Amino acid sequence: MPNHAAYTAADVEDAQRGHPSVDLAPYANSRGLEPMGQVLVGHFGGLNPLWPDYVFNVLRGELVAGRLGTLQHELDEVDLGDDGEPRQSGTYFGRRSNAQPGLRSLIGLRKEAPNEPFAAQAMWLPTTSVKLLVPEAAVFPRLLLKTKEHMAWSDKALATAPSFAMATSDWISAELRQAVAAAVGPTLQGLGATFARVELAHGALGLRVDGYRRDPADLDHLVAATAAMADALAEVARPWWAPAPFEQPLGAFDAG
Repeated sequence: MPNHAAYTAADVEDAQRGHPSVDLAPYANSRGLEPMGQVLVGHFGGLNPLWPDYVFNVLRGELVAGRLGTLQHELDEVDLGDDGEPRQSGTYFGRRSNAQPGLRSLIGLRKEAPNEPFAAQAMWLPTTSVKLLVPEAAVFPRLLLKTKEHMAWSDKALATAPSFAMATSDWISAELRQAVAAAVGPTLQGLGATFARVELAHGALGLRVDGYRRDPADLDHLVAATAAMADALAEVARPWWAPAPFEQPLGAFDAG
């Protein structure tokens, strides 16, 4: 495995191996999901990694009533600086992170990385992700929330989930930020994850947490948490569902 690390000490061996040692097919069969192996499901193109080499044990189906989704093991790509240090803050275990920027970078002429898997100046960490379609929330701009330890210092903690922060954006008004925090904060705070990332983009919601999770109860908990946040965000979006004149502002998109 190239540059790698883990969010917890228990996941170092998986990080070194570069892929999970467990098969989620039995879980899929018990939950009526379709095991798909190592593929990128197109419904979630805005949330998936760029390469199928970064995903494993992809399960697709109706994760909860009325919502299509995927559950998969995934390599989380964290960019590295020229000094080999992660650009994402936080604590890492078993880290192997060598950067090779080349002499051209000293004069600002960095060579572009090849367009292929594992060619980026980055390190990869084992995670588990759940993704659900939430078309009701497609009216929102991109939302990104992570454990506070892994966010920039300027991204303020959520009042409803102090261990999480939301990325700042000109497209997100103070009112929308407050509404989103109130909607998903309690669920986030109850995750109990060392690392967690929640992203809403193009009508799809993704939750990513540390490690290759395998326990059925743990996987059920992640699915339920993602579904709870999806439903909560759909309710926040409800005021924008009603038909309106073309010239009327859409609220979230017109902020800033």
